[in-house]
Amino acid sequence: MQFGQLKRREFITLLGGAAAMWPVAARAQQPGRVPSVGYVWIGGPERDESFAGLRRGLEERGYVIGRSLVLEPRYANGDAGRVPDLIAELLALKVDVLATPGTMISRAAQRATSSVPTVMMSGDPVGAGLVASLARSPPAWTNILNE
Repeated sequence: MQFGQLKRREFITLLGGAAAMWPVAARAQQPGRVPSVGYVWIGGPERDESFAGLRRGLEERGYVIGRSLVLEPRYANGDAGRVPDLIAELLALKVDVLATPGTMISRAAQRATSSVPTVMMSGDPVGAGLVASLARSPPAWTNILNE
């Protein structure tokens, strides 16, 4: 009889311990925040080949857009005056990286933030005076997204 009671006590202890640990295990299994990339282009989406290239390049590197990475594109539709507002909107969303297709938008991003990395997708950031040298630039943004 004692053997049966001992087993029952062990079972109850085990069950109680498992119940106490359930919330901890459930929290550990929840996925973390999905990294996001903000993108600003001066034109409209219908003629934007840079965004298509960005998307294709990320997918080739294994990112699943909408699942392992969120893309937040914003378009000024030809109105350069809207660019700072679009960047501010992306910063309010707390994007992890700003991807810019050229010098003008990179300058606007640099004026808007010093804490969110900006990746200039084309152009010469050294020649444009955005960075002193490529050696002092932040690490590749794919590494930033994986941190």
